[in-house]
Amino acid sequence: MSLWFERGCWNSSQLLGLSGNRGPSEVRRKEKNGVWSPRRQKRSLFETPSPRSAARAARDSERRDASQSGKAARVSPHSFIASTCRIGVGNDIHPLAPGRALILGGVRIPFEKGPVGHSDGDALAHAICDALLGALALGDLGQHFPDHSPEWHKASSLVFVRRVREHIEDAGYQIVNIDSTVGLERPKLGPHIAAMRRKLAQALRVAPEQVSIKAKSGEGLDAVGRGRAVRADAVALIVRHRGS
Repeated sequence: MSLWFERGCWNSSQLLGLSGNRGPSEVRRKEKNGVWSPRRQKRSLFETPSPRSAARAARDSERRDASQSGKAARVSPHSFIASTCRIGVGNDIHPLAPGRALILGGVRIPFEKGPVGHSDGDALAHAICDALLGALALGDLGQHFPDHSPEWHKASSLVFVRRVREHIEDAGYQIVNIDSTVGLERPKLGPHIAAMRRKLAQALRVAPEQVSIKAKSGEGLDAVGRGRAVRADAVALIVRHRGS
């Protein structure tokens, strides 16, 4: 029934016309000469409107829709940047190959295989960068650090983390916390998580308590579970500086 109201096809007085012989359907009005005359019977809710009234209702609906559309168009998308809190999600995956260094969160972990990538292949750092960039709708890591650029060949991914943090600060925001998960079948990451948190916190200029890292195995499933890849997922929460 609310749809009929929105389309302008029915109003409250028409709905009152559903009553019996007397009442709202026979509301009387007093003419100037003092003579009372019955008001015209209201149309039943289920009665088909005349072509003229239907056309008038359609025109009214179109004008209302156009007016609402104009109002929406005047709202700048940049006004949403002023939101107090923003959240971003990032993920990354790299194949593992012999002879490559296994670096996660800026920490080199002893292992016979490491991620293949243009930079050092630090999937965790890359996922965190994507989450932070996504929080401000600034694109993804590849847009800022293209894998065809010689500048980033074999670069430490902590450089990317610092650069992205600068983008966040320049936009008037600060990092509240990072939550991340690394998927890797071998080796076990538990002994290295504290060092990874410290390295990332230093690059992000936050406390280690603001960086969470969890490690999961692939349970023998997909490329991660078969020991052929490393995957990382991250969520970032940022907040606008007071007075920004």
